[in-house]
Amino acid sequence: MTVVATVGTTHPLAFAGLTFAMLALEADAVRPVCVIAGVTAQDADRVRASIAVDAATIHAQFDALRAAGVGAFHVGALVSADAVRAVAAGLASYPNVPVVVDPVLAASGGDALADDATRVALRDTLFARASLITPNLDEASGFLGRRIAGADAMRAAATALLAFGSSAVLVKGGHLSGDAIDVLADDATRIALRDTLFARATLITPNLEEAGAFLGRRIADVASMHGAASEMLAFGAP
Repeated sequence: MTVVATVGTTHPLAFAGLTFAMLALEADAVRPVCVIAGVTAQDADRVRASIAVDAATIHAQFDALRAAGVGAFHVGALVSADAVRAVAAGLASYPNVPVVVDPVLAASGGDALADDATRVALRDTLFARASLITPNLDEASGFLGRRIAGADAMRAAATALLAFGSSAVLVKGGHLSGDAIDVLADDATRIALRDTLFARATLITPNLEEAGAFLGRRIADVASMHGAASEMLAFGAP
């Protein structure tokens, strides 16, 4: 059975985060394994508390995964810069395994999960290890320090985010008014994807944050089976 490792932070109600990712991966007929990099206490309204797992424990979990034969990694919310650096170091020991990074900065209720130092560490340390990063509009804005609205701005943002080292960038436009537009950028192409990937993800859940997270996990599923996240995007369906 195909194995996908999800790396991130727990959610006690399994609405999102590592807990939800494990359930979703299992439902998608892959074997889920995980690295717990943080713990939160949150509900649909607010984040009550969060704490990162220490770097040594994160490293030990990556070492333990060697027996699993991981086919791809999906990285979700990380709640400290030290956790980001520890995850980046862990992923570096799996150099040929595709990595999809969903760079979560805030909970669905709007409370921040990543402070400024964590945001900078994601951008400057983790993105370079990613086969694909999948920021939404707010996240792309946070990483670039400018407002992003509309397809042209999304194309420019995707191109700018490539400079931080990932092989590809998918800027998710689910928060746009009107039809959803996702923009894919890699070294060879800049593609606007209208009503395709994100629209199909929203059929699974009407919550935009959950739909975006679902999309990242689904890409990781297919990357584990086909060897590259870009192949998932070429198929045009989650």
